[in-house]
Amino acid sequence: MIPSSLHRSTLQITIVTAQDDIASKTIFNALLASYPFEIVSNHPLRHHNSIQSLHCCKLSEGSSSVHFLLINVLEKMTNLDEIISPTEMPGDLLIFASRHQSKSGRPSLMCHTTGNLNEDIAGGGQPFRISIGTGIVLHYFFTLLSQYSTERSFGVPVHHEVDHHGPTEYLQPLVYIEQGSSEDAWKDPIGAKIIADVIMKTGIILTTSHYHGNQWDKKDLKICVGFGGGHYMPSFTPLISLGYSFVHTVPKYKILDLTSTMIEQIQQRTLEPIDFWVLDWKGLKSADKQHLIPLLEQTGIPIKKTKELRKLFPTLPK
Repeated sequence: MIPSSLHRSTLQITIVTAQDDIASKTIFNALLASYPFEIVSNHPLRHHNSIQSLHCCKLSEGSSSVHFLLINVLEKMTNLDEIISPTEMPGDLLIFASRHQSKSGRPSLMCHTTGNLNEDIAGGGQPFRISIGTGIVLHYFFTLLSQYSTERSFGVPVHHEVDHHGPTEYLQPLVYIEQGSSEDAWKDPIGAKIIADVIMKTGIILTTSHYHGNQWDKKDLKICVGFGGGHYMPSFTPLISLGYSFVHTVPKYKILDLTSTMIEQIQQRTLEPIDFWVLDWKGLKSADKQHLIPLLEQTGIPIKKTKELRKLFPTLPK
């Protein structure tokens, strides 16, 4: 959960972009071109050696408002918690806007929580450590990316990824939003504008519907943690439009790395109360199930299979 000292009456969102990340720079330019960001000259981070620039913006709807701080950094974002310490990083919510790389190089838009579910820290962060996740934000990121991509005839797939890479140590919930997956795609202003609009629209939704009196409220969203399947969560993402949100997801190839300590950490490092553990039953081997289910049963949180949730909505693809 977010420490109470970080709560304020007005929601503060920090957006992080990186100067040497082509897609991140394109998104940074789209934010400045589309929204009333102003240069900040007197912020405590202003003279940090890793900061290229700081901008701020305030958006209001009705009696609610949200403040954005846009930080453009000179360092790699995945290990930024080693450069800008957790105690220095401002905001109630961190959004990292980044490029996405894949072997296919296909254009895409995506979002995910960060974290390392085993000892592999090649992508930054600490071993066996996940960042604080927020199902509320991931729900709107994935939903709005899909909606805007369709409405604007952008025609690229939208993916929700499993937990991976750093940073892992920040005190606020942290969400990555990405544009992929080749240099041409990273430079695409349409995709960057979609991401910029998703970030800012989500901020408005949060402050009008989910953040009141310094408290977060998930309302009718069902916060889930997924287990099984592949990196792009094909069995889980069809459920998001129905109000299920996957705050953390463990792919099938990391199930056997899980321990009771990691399950406890997943609970502790989730902003909202978790409603369900959700298993991609067909995406788990027998050994995976035998290892995983006893760990989950210890928590008292209900365990659901994706097929159970799908039966409630027979129009979903099988």
